[in-house]
Amino acid sequence: MRTLRGVMLAWAALLCLPGPVAAGEQVGGYYKNDRWGFKVKTPRDWTAVAMGAQEEWIASKHISKRELSAKNGAWYWRRRPEMWVIGFPHERQDERGAVKKQRKGETVVSFKNPYKDYKEFIKRHREFTGGGFYFSKEEETERRGVKVTQYEIKVEKNTETPFRMVVWVYHFDDIDFAIQFKILEDYYESYKAMTRVCLKSFKRIKQKKALPGAVTTGIDKIHEEVDESKLTPEQLRKHRQDLFDRTLRKELNALPKGWYQVKSKHYVGIANIDRKYVKRTLNHAEGIRAYLEKNISGIGDDYVPPCIIRFFGSSAEESAFREGTGGGYWSSSQQILVTKRQGMSRDWEYEWMSDRLTDQWLNSKNSNLGWNMPWWIRTGLGQHMKFARVKGKRVEFDLDAWDNSTMRTMLKKGTAIPLKKMFMGETVKYVWGHNLQAGSVVGWLLGPGNRGKTKNALTNYLKAMVAAIEEAEDEYKKGKDAFEAALKKRAEGLAARQAEEGEEAEEDEEGDAGEEEGFKRNVEALSEALKKKRASIVRRSFEAGFGHLTDKDWRRLDKVWQRYAK
Repeated sequence: MRTLRGVMLAWAALLCLPGPVAAGEQVGGYYKNDRWGFKVKTPRDWTAVAMGAQEEWIASKHISKRELSAKNGAWYWRRRPEMWVIGFPHERQDERGAVKKQRKGETVVSFKNPYKDYKEFIKRHREFTGGGFYFSKEEETERRGVKVTQYEIKVEKNTETPFRMVVWVYHFDDIDFAIQFKILEDYYESYKAMTRVCLKSFKRIKQKKALPGAVTTGIDKIHEEVDESKLTPEQLRKHRQDLFDRTLRKELNALPKGWYQVKSKHYVGIANIDRKYVKRTLNHAEGIRAYLEKNISGIGDDYVPPCIIRFFGSSAEESAFREGTGGGYWSSSQQILVTKRQGMSRDWEYEWMSDRLTDQWLNSKNSNLGWNMPWWIRTGLGQHMKFARVKGKRVEFDLDAWDNSTMRTMLKKGTAIPLKKMFMGETVKYVWGHNLQAGSVVGWLLGPGNRGKTKNALTNYLKAMVAAIEEAEDEYKKGKDAFEAALKKRAEGLAARQAEEGEEAEEDEEGDAGEEEGFKRNVEALSEALKKKRASIVRRSFEAGFGHLTDKDWRRLDKVWQRYAK
């Protein structure tokens, strides 16, 4: 059932993290890390930033408590100075190169150990892939018998405001360590002396553990990808729970001092802020999940694993956590990032989190449905859950004033989509208010609209969609298997000719041209069949949920929903 998209394979891969990364500790004015084997002075009152357990290159991150406002460039731009320590083990350079893997008939190419030195790290780092920076200084020197390369990097383009990076790279026999400061250009002179003190202080200490990226064994070994579609329900449950347990263990091992965990029934909070806020937020998460379990039924029985919710005291800490080599996008199947905010921004943070919680539940419950349902349900459900407010064990919904105003304006102008057209998945000219409309319609169908002729209409719609997707998947798989068999036969034919004529044998151009045309037609036929199947899935779902309604019923429903929406 899950092979059409293969999303859970990617989900499993994302959770396959390296071994635990000791985050180090602050001792006096020094930050010490015995996993990487170094100590370095950090600026007074700077905070060590938590990093994900998947990080293999950045050894530590530290940010200032002071937020700087740009004087040049974008006047609204604010940023805290940062200090990173990055390690480049020499032995990992031999492991570099492209790695090809076959996944469901497709070749996936990834790059293993892409950084041989600091310059490659900067060029490949996602913040600078578009350019906009240049090395304004590169000087070779020596400190305590160790060769040191001193860099200064100016970033003046593709950025809201200019900033400068000051870097010293210590070259040891087995590893290079780069100590990097990032500071807004407007404040560079004010921080220059302080950064130099820290850069000069770097020293090696005894390394007590294997470096990140090394092969590990036992419970922390790297997990191989698993095709979840081939697992029984019991095996799937165990597999997902094991992935979560291993992920949590590694994330906890990577935490700096001062962080802790709080558990609820289905979620684990990892935080360095006050427990009251964490517990209140976990209660909100449990309320969201309970509402989904109660109101979105019959779409699947797959096991929904627990989820990590990681809390930050400021947006600067969250931003610093996202930056790194492990990827800035965090799948909601893995963990959800939350920053403690005040006032209206707190409501916005809860809206964002509720949307992610809905994604995590839906994609785990039935990944095929989650990614193949019509936009109005997919978007609408997320939009509806954004406005959930959990009060004790009750879940209430309320649009904010701006969204209410947008909805009323859309209804007044007559740009709302008629419900019948929306449910049939017909193409319409999009306006922003349609997202809000979708959320309002889903909320109405799950609430006051779930009665009379539309009672259970949404769940009937989704149940029919699940059945139709499963049938379409079986047909798609048969066509795909036949196509792959033809490709394999062609490759075997070429191999046979090469065996007879030598390795330099070329393909039969005339015969291959005919085969290529046949393959092309096959691909186009598969694509067109899939497109038709998707349309038939929507029609079948519509008939199951709303096919019994007359034109008079539709006119009445439009009026009833619009009164609800206002």
